[in-house]
Amino acid sequence: MRCEYCGSEVQGNFCGNCGAPVPQESRIENDSYKSNPYSNSWDTDYNKFSNDSGSTYYNNYSYTTTYSVASNKSKIVALVLCFLFGIFGIHRFYVGKVGTGLIWLFTGAIGGLGWIVDLILILTGNFKDSAGLPLK
Repeated sequence: MRCEYCGSEVQGNFCGNCGAPVPQESRIENDSYKSNPYSNSWDTDYNKFSNDSGSTYYNNYSYTTTYSVASNKSKIVALVLCFLFGIFGIHRFYVGKVGTGLIWLFTGAIGGLGWIVDLILILTGNFKDSAGLPLK
């Protein structure tokens, strides 16, 4: 049988070349791998591949990669700016939140309440930059 995406020869439920799943109607049920103690098997979610040594691999056809990314803006600088000039929203301009920075500037950080909330958010590490990334 050939893969409908890349044309490679397919054995099993996934293409060995591109990782595409074989359509359900084209699959050949074969349990012969169970008799081999060194066999590999696909997990039922069709994305995770585990071998008998306990290693886990992910199908290159459909998977999600999670990266730990932080803003290039400093948490310490934002904290100092917020503490000293938070009522004017200078820390919000620093992290790229120009719209809310202007609101903080013209309303006195919404009567000082926004300044206190932002100070707490920065101290707890929950304050984000304009791209939604946590400060470093």
